[in-house]
Amino acid sequence: MSILTETARHLEVLTEISDEVALLAGNLCHDAHTGALMREHRIRSIVTRDTDFHRFGFLEVVDPMQ
Repeated sequence: MSILTETARHLEVLTEISDEVALLAGNLCHDAHTGALMREHRIRSIVTRDTDFHRFGFLEVVDPMQ
């Protein structure tokens, strides 16, 4: 198990995501940060019930209840 940390590219990746996903505000900002960390570390899927992650086209969202 590892903890994802920001790389030197973090601001660049966050900027890319903000250009790709419309209306980033509120709780979606935290999801964008999580998505940026995942993109930086080449993680492509997330297991979550949070449907907001479907807005990030670069992630495969797996609902553990389905």
